[in-house]
Amino acid sequence: MHAWTVLISDGLDEIGQAILCAAARVEERMDITPPELLEAVVSCDALIVRSRTRVTAEVLAASPRLKVVGGPAWVWITSTWKRRLRAV
Repeated sequence: MHAWTVLISDGLDEIGQAILCAAARVEERMDITPPELLEAVVSCDALIVRSRTRVTAEVLAASPRLKVVGGPAWVWITSTWKRRLRAV
């Protein structure tokens, strides 16, 4: 059993996915809607997004286990700092 659960919402290169799959449980949800994202992040330790998925303060508040968010610079840095999350 893997210690971390990673949600990939906008795709990730095959090599990156292989690396993550070796160390974590990975769930890829390419067409996730905002309401589905709110439900899915509840059980995630990491969230990887690209340009389509918006990581709002509401998403961060819905994810008590979340430790790291990977994605573009528009990820809510202020909200991640308040929760002491890593934004990369």
